[in-house]
Amino acid sequence: MRRKIFGNENAERDKLLETCKVSRGVTMESMPILIGRWGTGKTAILLMRHRKLEEVLKSIDPELSRIWYISEHSLDMHALVKLNTETEDQILFTRALQNLWKGEVYRRYCNLLQALRNTYKNNQGSHWKFIEKIGNKGYLQTTIWKNVPLALKLVSPDLTESIDDASKELGKIFTEQCAINVRRCLRDIEQDELRPSIAIEPIETPHSELEHKAKLGESIVTALMNVLRSDFEPYEDCDIDVSISIPWHRYKGNKLDFPQKLIQYRGFVFWKKNLLREFINKRIEFEFQRVNRKFQPRRGRDAWVELFGKSIETKWQGRKIREDSFDYFLRHTHHRPRDLQRLARVSVLYQADTLGIEPDDVLAGRKSTSTPYVTQNSIRDAIKSEGQSSTEELITEASRRYPAISKLVPKMVGMTVPFNEAYLKKRLTDEPVVLNGEEIDYNTAFTQLWHSGIIGVSVSGITINQKKRLVANMDENIFITYKLPDGKSLMCGHWFEYLWHGDDPSDILNQLRTHGLQDQAKLVIHPRTFEYLAPREIDSPHPIGT
Repeated sequence: MRRKIFGNENAERDKLLETCKVSRGVTMESMPILIGRWGTGKTAILLMRHRKLEEVLKSIDPELSRIWYISEHSLDMHALVKLNTETEDQILFTRALQNLWKGEVYRRYCNLLQALRNTYKNNQGSHWKFIEKIGNKGYLQTTIWKNVPLALKLVSPDLTESIDDASKELGKIFTEQCAINVRRCLRDIEQDELRPSIAIEPIETPHSELEHKAKLGESIVTALMNVLRSDFEPYEDCDIDVSISIPWHRYKGNKLDFPQKLIQYRGFVFWKKNLLREFINKRIEFEFQRVNRKFQPRRGRDAWVELFGKSIETKWQGRKIREDSFDYFLRHTHHRPRDLQRLARVSVLYQADTLGIEPDDVLAGRKSTSTPYVTQNSIRDAIKSEGQSSTEELITEASRRYPAISKLVPKMVGMTVPFNEAYLKKRLTDEPVVLNGEEIDYNTAFTQLWHSGIIGVSVSGITINQKKRLVANMDENIFITYKLPDGKSLMCGHWFEYLWHGDDPSDILNQLRTHGLQDQAKLVIHPRTFEYLAPREIDSPHPIGT
């Protein structure tokens, strides 16, 4: 099936990005530096931020529509890996990379200004002629990163051979005169509504080739951060507009020249429960409209409930319990729209296969007598089917930051859930993981498993008053209410790294200790890992993962 129900998980291919957009607040969406996990929507924010610019460029020439976007595909990995291997002086290499980033930003601005020139009223002068020469040179329309060896001769002759005559044209980009001319052009158009801007995403996916070269990835991001501060710091009167998106594990303040000066420009990309529900509701409503299903939201019945039902029944300690269906889906994700899209889509497909009908028939409510139209069995089976591959993706992503994760996670196969620290410590230290000749100690292993979203903290039996006190210091999204067979309710709190604003998970236990809940706190593995880790019988009042 070529068309993706609920939209493409890849923002660059998602045709519903504009139609079903969700605002996450001015602070997050306007910050120049976006930091977050993969799948949280960093690319989507950049695309929405440059939507108008892209539309105008596309109307001029479709091939120009994304010249504002610098992705990891712009980099010449072979040349960078080779130079990084051959260069012993890492500081000198990072400085050279900074100059390359600076040159690439000015080159893109020259191309953008030339492409948009006819849309501006004030577009004449020697500085515009300079821009025109660079913008019209065929080999200068190719990213500098595709000419790394030649460019490095210009920005750091200590690393390579001397400059030859063939380099002179490219060298114009690295001159102070180029910077002056670009800024003169920008002053000419300061009253125009549409202005050039650039977005840079040097590492797009956990499977990136750049991620396999951790030191190189760190150097490229560090150089980019440094040049943003030194040449394109986004203060109020800055002419050059540069946005940067980097994965959570590649922003390392201790590697930067002046980290304290960039703090004010950082935005951490994450999703809260209510916004995730708004996100998926808009996409379900779009699908309803597409298949001509009449639907009008009303109190207590949004598009989600219409398709997936209000609650879902699962088993816990041999008893049937009920929980909110959206909570059930969400706790099998890492609170990322990508995860939610996938599970919702697979559930619809499972229902279609079960009934022997088309997915559109499920969405439209045709040829089915079930209400809601995606049954609980299809939902449970769909989510279980994704568990293995979903955990493998999680391990791959986490391994980019913590290489030992791929060896630590298998040690948790067959664990009893929930568990205490003593049980976990025995698991991890009986035969310690060895990486690069060094044993991974327990504290390090625990921290890495926590920050990777593999393990979390769970508390069962929270009262309403305790919840009110905890909400003052913790995210309300962590609370889930289960309906028990006897009609009573059981409230639990589930903390994972993406639901915790602090850095150290021990802070959670301190908070719980303050409210007399430390004895009820247990460690758990994430529900999405259950199919992969095959935990043993759940033997206490913590129904997470059922």
